[in-house]
Amino acid sequence: MKYIFKLSGENYNLAKFELETLLNKKLKRNKDSVSIDLPLSTEQINKICNRSAMIQKCYTNNLKIWAAKSDKRFVARVPKKKPKQHPAMLKPKMARLLVNLTNAKKQILDPFCGTGSILIEAGILGLKPIGSDIDSKMIEYSKINTKQFKVKSELKQLDATQLETNFKNIEAIACDPPYGISSTLAGKKMQDLYPDFLTSANKILKKGSRLVMVRPHYLKLGVNKDWKKLGEFDWYMHKGLTRKILVLEKRSATSNAK
Repeated sequence: MKYIFKLSGENYNLAKFELETLLNKKLKRNKDSVSIDLPLSTEQINKICNRSAMIQKCYTNNLKIWAAKSDKRFVARVPKKKPKQHPAMLKPKMARLLVNLTNAKKQILDPFCGTGSILIEAGILGLKPIGSDIDSKMIEYSKINTKQFKVKSELKQLDATQLETNFKNIEAIACDPPYGISSTLAGKKMQDLYPDFLTSANKILKKGSRLVMVRPHYLKLGVNKDWKKLGEFDWYMHKGLTRKILVLEKRSATSNAK
C-alpha cells in the first residue's frame, strides 16, 4: 500500500532521516513529504507515526489516517510540567527524536542525563534507560522526573569522559552535552569535553551502534576514523543558537566493546 508522510518543518532532511531509521529504508523526499509503498497495515503505520517525533500526518488512498494533533502527545511532558526543572532542559519532542535516531531496540545511555528528558522518552518507548551525570544534583533530578512518568531508569554519578569505568557493550547513546551557559562543564573546557567524551563513548559502544548528540553551532567538532558520520542536521532555536544534531556509527571494536 502506498503511504504519504508529511514531515515536520524544523528540518525536512532530519525528519526524513528519522523516518528512514524507523522504517529501515532509504527514502526520497518531495518538498515536505515522503511517498513510499509499504507492506504494512494502517495499524502498523499508526504505531510508527506515534513513535516518531517528526511525522506530522500520514495519508493513504487520499485519506488521512494519522495526524500529530499539534504534538499534543508531548504536552504532558514539557519542561514546566516536570517536578524538577533546569534552564537547559530538552523539550520532549527533541528528546524523542534523539532516541529514535539511535535505532536502539533494547537499551539507551544518556551520559549527560540532566533532568532526564531523554530517559523519559526512551522509557515510554519500552527501552531500558540508563543515565549518568557528573553532577549529583542532576542525578537526583533525573530520579524524581523519571519516577513522575513511571519510568524505571538506572542512574550513576559519573564523568562522561570516563564511561569505560562503569559501562561496556552499550547498544546506543543519545545525549545533549552541556554548552556552558545554563549548565555545568565541571571545570572542563567545552572544546576538550566533547572530543574526550567521544573517545570514551567509543570504548563502550558495540560495533555498528549509534551515538546521537547535540552540539551548538559555534562549537567546531572533528570526528576521527573510529566513527562513521551518518548525518548532521540543523535545528534553529533562536538568533543566538542553532543546535546541530550529529549521528555517528561506531566503526572500530576497541577496548570495552566488541
